[in-house]
Amino acid sequence: MRTVRLYILSGSEFDDEFFRIIVERVADWRVPSTAAHDACHHLSFIGIGDDDPEEMKRFFLNLRAKARSLGGSEPVYLLALRDNDRGPFSPTPGHPETTYPLPAAKTHRLRQLEFCRDLIHQADGHGLVYPCAVGVCLQMIETWILLALNPSYTEADLPLFAEKASHFARAHHGPGPVPPQLKDRYDQISNRARRQSRREFNRKAAQSADLDSLAARSPSFAAFRSELLALARQPSPIPPLTHV
Repeated sequence: MRTVRLYILSGSEFDDEFFRIIVERVADWRVPSTAAHDACHHLSFIGIGDDDPEEMKRFFLNLRAKARSLGGSEPVYLLALRDNDRGPFSPTPGHPETTYPLPAAKTHRLRQLEFCRDLIHQADGHGLVYPCAVGVCLQMIETWILLALNPSYTEADLPLFAEKASHFARAHHGPGPVPPQLKDRYDQISNRARRQSRREFNRKAAQSADLDSLAARSPSFAAFRSELLALARQPSPIPPLTHV
């Protein structure tokens, strides 16, 4: 097992611990969580326009530039994960994840990430190119965590929306009471974990998950695991040591 540094691009730094452990288990890497070694960096998707491909391209090129600024001798890998949020994505052709109308201006997030991954793999004459894996969670990261914690669930068994208080959930379920949605269920099983306790809860969920079972029950996780396995097989660059 070798030690690597991981740059994670996701929706929340509190979810990164789940991803970090999954990467360690799938790729057979050691990714230290200590910030002192710049081992696991977080960059957020928040504020990036879904409907602006040029903005997303600039964002990924900036991510590559940030990775180049890191010191140390361990190889650096990039990881980009997004919630699907009921966008037009399904890893199984012909089997959309929901028949509910899509939100306005929603883009194909997996295709967008795959394009950006290919973009930063291209040499630009300014230094190292860093291997990158991408994944999209249906409908959001809570889906994978709930499935990991309950082997009897499939993606089809889980609700479609983030919170029961959302406009979409209330419109979909009509005048009656709205059942707990994804974040509501996550709050229930985690005892409403917040901040550091949420990070620890997510870490334990990733450590205890049966990854073969999770991939069998979640096509979106299976697609992400395939990305990680492909990433682990790629030769990694060794960044130059930091000058002191």
